Amino acid sequence: MKKFFLLCTAIAMAMNFTSCGNDDDPGKDKDEDSNDKYTLVYNMWMPSDLLKIVDVELSVYNPVSDKTTVYSISDPDDSMFGMEDYKLLDYYLPVIMPAHSFSSDEDFILYHLVDEVENGMKYEATISYAVNEEKVAALPDGLYTIVQPQVATYALNEKGAIQGATHFTYTKMTVPKDKAIEYFRQHQSDDPKKFSGTIEASSKNNK
Repeated sequence: MKKFFLLCTAIAMAMNFTSCGNDDDPGKDKDEDSNDKYTLVYNMWMPSDLLKIVDVELSVYNPVSDKTTVYSISDPDDSMFGMEDYKLLDYYLPVIMPAHSFSSDEDFILYHLVDEVENGMKYEATISYAVNEEKVAALPDGLYTIVQPQVATYALNEKGAIQGATHFTYTKMTVPKDKAIEYFRQHQSDDPKKFSGTIEASSKNNK
């Protein structure tokens, strides 16, 4: 009888242990998310008209290498895939095309990717610009779109699904040449426009 009781107790303990091992841990998903690796995407947007008047400098921070990449942009043809060191990932194409669809042919888009980022890491991009007098001298009369350049960020998983994102809003204005030049002359001395924060991605954000 004693052996039978001990056997029953052992079975009960084993079943209890197995049950505990299968319990859903509310912090489990969070821990797994915190250890996940993502691809950080910097997405810079501005009207191409801006590059008919100014030269733009974009700096993007890599939180993995702790280094900053600087792009000097003066030609609208550098848009999207034109940058020399642009890294194209096959799985990113489904994300690029929908993002580009909201823009017109008059928009300039540039993407910069950083692999192996983790939650809590810092992202930062800065944009500054200066009026190019040679461009201004050759600028024909007409209407031009003015708006400040913007940067959005995305965190993608290994399948290219967006797991976290920051967005921007903007309002375009179309003005005569003289007004456009005046606008950018007034703002070229402003402090670089900064976009920064921490990466917050989750496997639950399947977009």
